[in-house]
Amino acid sequence: MKTKFIFFIVFSFICIGCQGEGTPRKDIRGPVKVSVKIATLSDISESKVYSGSLAEKMATAVSFSSPGTVKTLNVAEGKKVSKGALVATLDDTAAKSALDIATAMKNQAEDARSRMEKLYQNKSISEIQWMDVESKYKQALASEKLAQKALDDCKLYAPATGIVSGKAVELGQNVLPGAPVFRILDISRIKVRAFIPEKEIGKVKVGDGVKIRIASLGDKVIQGKITNRSVSANALSRSYEIEAELANRNGELLPGMIAEMEISGKTRQEGVVLPATAIMLDEDNNNFVWKINGGKATRADIDVTLNLGGTEGILVRGLQDGDSIIVAGANKVGEGEKVQVESNNTEK
Repeated sequence: MKTKFIFFIVFSFICIGCQGEGTPRKDIRGPVKVSVKIATLSDISESKVYSGSLAEKMATAVSFSSPGTVKTLNVAEGKKVSKGALVATLDDTAAKSALDIATAMKNQAEDARSRMEKLYQNKSISEIQWMDVESKYKQALASEKLAQKALDDCKLYAPATGIVSGKAVELGQNVLPGAPVFRILDISRIKVRAFIPEKEIGKVKVGDGVKIRIASLGDKVIQGKITNRSVSANALSRSYEIEAELANRNGELLPGMIAEMEISGKTRQEGVVLPATAIMLDEDNNNFVWKINGGKATRADIDVTLNLGGTEGILVRGLQDGDSIIVAGANKVGEGEKVQVESNNTEK
């Protein structure tokens, strides 16, 4: 009896084992968690971004025509001046004395000429004597004019309206003729300058639209147009300078600010922009993505038409508006596998 009971137990275990081998084992893994992006068809412009800086429309160097010692300065760095305003003066003591002397000599020569003229008319003096008197009078007139100009040159007037920049002298300082005292910047309009590599300059033309992004103004974007393109390359960098011009009505644009110049290129055909994490590659080097259909992953073949670079993404064709594309977790799924969407990204 004991032997029969042991045989029954062993036979039961054998039957259970055989049943386990013949029954398919169920997959206990649940749906794969993924993030998706809703495909949106759009046109993509091939834009290029170049680093540049802002510069004044025009800069005028202001200087004295005569040497001397600075007596007054009526300007301050960053302040606006108007054309014709008195901005600085030199000590004019010597110039006034020189003018007084020249005026006295002119008066003396004029008196002599008046007296000698009567004698000349009465033929009491010769032609040569009269010409000598006339010559001395003209020299005296010229000397007075020069002395007057030297006195006038002690005053410096603004040649243009603008903002004072680069003040280079102080009160009591000696200056030479032509030495810059300061500059006047015209910032009613601002130039944006950037350098374009030699291989890309052929795509840029005067009149092309540009977007100027200025970081110091909170990444403010201003629309403009290219107004100038240099015809000779920099000898070292082999790059060409281009310029765009912007209106500066409220004066917030200042020379020296760093800017990014974005030049729009040709527009690419319609497609969907996806992050690189969504693009898969099979054993035959064909690109594809996983899209969701009925809660399951389904392969969709695509053509990669443009890599936008950086974090911009990749432009692909072969998808439809509204397709749910797996952008995170794509490397964890297979054909027909159930997925669970954790988040949607509907941005283009």
